Amino acid sequence: MQSVTVKQTKRLSMGVFCATVGMLLVFCCLGKLTAPVIWGALLGALVEIGNFVLLGISLQKAVADEVRGKMILKMTYNLRVFIFVAAILVGFYAPCFHIVAVVVPMVAGRLTLFILQAKELRKQTSQEEREASDTAQ
Repeated sequence: MQSVTVKQTKRLSMGVFCATVGMLLVFCCLGKLTAPVIWGALLGALVEIGNFVLLGISLQKAVADEVRGKMILKMTYNLRVFIFVAAILVGFYAPCFHIVAVVVPMVAGRLTLFILQAKELRKQTSQEEREASDTAQ
């Protein structure tokens, strides 16, 4: 994997980890921390991080192969959605998983990416404003 993908994966993993630990603390404080909650948290976190790694690998392959790039992205998108939906269904129907504990890390990954994108955009905007004010003076 390229260094940018590794860096983004680490950032996403930290966001998912923090949200998962926070969720487990809430379950603990409510006296509802059970084995299905822990297993559900592990399933959700692994699926979310694995989904992101698969996205990064497929994007790199698609960029490298201009001919089949679009097909690679479509195929891996379908696979990633299937894995995501399968994890939610397993979390809902299997008694060894708690559905909320499965879903929270998955949502946390999306939220982490949104926050990181907003931070990058704000950083770029402030840098452009500084450059504009420096050239105006």
